[in-house]
Amino acid sequence: MEIIKHVLNKPKRYGSSESDHLSDFDFNSIPSFVQEIWYWYSDGGYDGSGQMLLRSGDTYALSSISHCSCYGPCEDSSSIAENQYCPLEELGVNCTKDYLDEVQMLLDAAKV
Repeated sequence: MEIIKHVLNKPKRYGSSESDHLSDFDFNSIPSFVQEIWYWYSDGGYDGSGQMLLRSGDTYALSSISHCSCYGPCEDSSSIAENQYCPLEELGVNCTKDYLDEVQMLLDAAKV
């Protein structure tokens, strides 16, 4: 089953608002149980940064995405076990204000 992908604009502090797109190769490390993702990404050439929200059924997980390795920006998402996913409304509860600023647009987009 193919993952449904939603690309959102980057936060303003990352320059232009349009998000850089990830390639099909970048998504290879996403676990097979994930059905849908929302992300924004800023590719800085040799490095990058962004955030991703992953959905499996009625549960969700957040993952930072960056690329400073040969494994691509999504490698950290593969280490999130399916039992670590939780309902959407619980995701922001333990986030710092700074982290919530980076992921709030993803949480809002998933609620629609």
